[in-house]
Amino acid sequence: MAGTGVAKALSRAARNAVVYPLYQLSSANRYRPRSPQGTLLHRIVREHFATLREVSIDPDQPDSGLPAFVVKEFEAFVGCGDLSQGFIRLHCDCCGCDRLLGFSCKCRTLCPSCSARRMHQTATFLAAHVIPDVPLRQWVLAPPFAMVGLLGARHDVLSHMSRIFNTVVLRWYRAQARNAGAGDGRGGAVTFIQRFSSSLLLYPHLHVVVLDGVYTRPNAEQPPSWIAAAPPSEADMCEVAEEVARRMAALLQRFGFIDAASEQDEPTALDRWYADLQREPAELAAVDGAGDVVMARRLPRAPSTGEVHGFSVHARTRVSQGDRAGRERLLRYAARPPLADAQLSETADGRIAVKLQKPRAAGQTHVVFEPLRLLRRLAWLIPPAKRHQIRFAGVLAPNARWRAEIVPVPAGACPTTPAEQSRALEAQRHTNKPRNAAAISWAQLLRRTYDIDAMLCERCGATLRPIAVILDPKVAGHILEHLGLSSPPRRFARARAPP
Repeated sequence: MAGTGVAKALSRAARNAVVYPLYQLSSANRYRPRSPQGTLLHRIVREHFATLREVSIDPDQPDSGLPAFVVKEFEAFVGCGDLSQGFIRLHCDCCGCDRLLGFSCKCRTLCPSCSARRMHQTATFLAAHVIPDVPLRQWVLAPPFAMVGLLGARHDVLSHMSRIFNTVVLRWYRAQARNAGAGDGRGGAVTFIQRFSSSLLLYPHLHVVVLDGVYTRPNAEQPPSWIAAAPPSEADMCEVAEEVARRMAALLQRFGFIDAASEQDEPTALDRWYADLQREPAELAAVDGAGDVVMARRLPRAPSTGEVHGFSVHARTRVSQGDRAGRERLLRYAARPPLADAQLSETADGRIAVKLQKPRAAGQTHVVFEPLRLLRRLAWLIPPAKRHQIRFAGVLAPNARWRAEIVPVPAGACPTTPAEQSRALEAQRHTNKPRNAAAISWAQLLRRTYDIDAMLCERCGATLRPIAVILDPKVAGHILEHLGLSSPPRRFARARAPP
């Protein structure tokens, strides 16, 4: 590989890598690489995924089985950071220390490390380049549980629900501005589609980070001015939920989902895949330090805020203007992955316990699964390919008329005259910065999030530099064998026979 190809490969590898040092780190304060193959989740996937594929096939349905996008994500997760499939080599010119970086899987759901990286990258980008420094409020829409299978299988229905909720919320803000005598205003929102509940159940719902107010513009010569809104009351949340429920009922009737007289299309393979949601129960329990399940009982569900016809609206989380740390914390929460490695543990009877973020009212601290049931739950959480999980609305939409005057712009980066704009575009063509502003390198994310410099040589403190990109597995295997790091690539275990 030569010239431009090497530069592109180095840039891609530096942004998406799992690091393996060739020398032992001497200080606990320095960067220590993760080992994805040594995690409990990785072992569960290797041992039980082939069995999951086998049991998901219905002999009476030729097109049954796991969807292709689910199989692709599981296969990518098993190969995350596998040096035998290729790596980039970093070198220190001062002391000769080397470090190897394996390529990450970039999974959107299954891999806790790649999902966490995506969460931090998304929150950093939105806070710095999209959301202005104004008060923010999180609006959460939880649909009725009866719609879970439909929303999971039909992404178009989920998209319509997102559009309806954004429209109703932004109209509520405009009505508040008119009632306050501010005239007609425009709001903005960023919608995050979360497909999971705290117990890893497929539950598509919306977390919408809304500008807590509106922008107004008396005339074209003046820039948009900000007007804050009063906090919504319980009655306001119920009003929003009622309007969303009414519009969703009309939508489902138009699509033929709630009209018995209308002709229903034959269920697709994806519809049948999501139809078995109720057949995967999980046990809420408390698990002690020895892995014993010491308690398991259920309590009645507490009523939600702003609940109308099964639709629940919550809008009590607010971040003040100027609170940058709070903004990023809220965005990370909205973009968070369903699972972290630290939540998983193995019980004494061989089951898998997933620790809840908060203990339940009866003292349950974990959700306990059989390994195969856990994998099925995770498979349902994987979104179909090429389906955006983040949406923009109002003045934050890509083609909004006021967007360029509202979104944050770095100091000194806002050309005003045509000549300055032309020079800025010409300078951008000749810079080495990534074209995508959201492309934050792996090393920058570690430095920003954990205050760790992963490009620092552990021997002498100099900066490492990339010297080679190995993409051929055969070449990678020879190099690893020469360095004494060779190991067989991770493979799925064979499917187990039924009991």
